[in-house]
Amino acid sequence: MARLRRQHCSKTDTISLPVPDAFQLYLNECLEAVPSESLDTRYNEIYMNAVHNWVRSTPNFKHSYGRRADSLKQLYKKTLC
Repeated sequence: MARLRRQHCSKTDTISLPVPDAFQLYLNECLEAVPSESLDTRYNEIYMNAVHNWVRSTPNFKHSYGRRADSLKQLYKKTLC
């Protein structure tokens, strides 16, 4: 199980997500490419784009993980302040 670190509402939270470690590494790369001063305001956009791109670029993702992309989006929406 991967751990997701996110900054939101002036705090850093860690939530558990049932996602492959490779996705977590990909998300971390996407987040590192963004200047830290705009990370708080752009996190949602970056996260959703990462999920979308991961599903499109990983042919076995839907087969292996079912509706995991939808689950990732729903879990993220529930963790927003």
